[in-house]
Amino acid sequence: MYARRERVCRFFDHVTRAAAERDVRGVYTVAGDALDDEAYASLQRSVDRTVSRQ
Repeated sequence: MYARRERVCRFFDHVTRAAAERDVRGVYTVAGDALDDEAYASLQRSVDRTVSRQ
């Protein structure tokens, strides 16, 4: 499935904010080749910590 970068990043930001407001912790995974560097950087801004297995 394909989606516009802005929509994916906005949705991810919404999900992470809603979880944080409820003191919920989550683990999100992203396939390394699924996003370009700009999209990945945008998703990183929505979370507290990132871990890379590269």
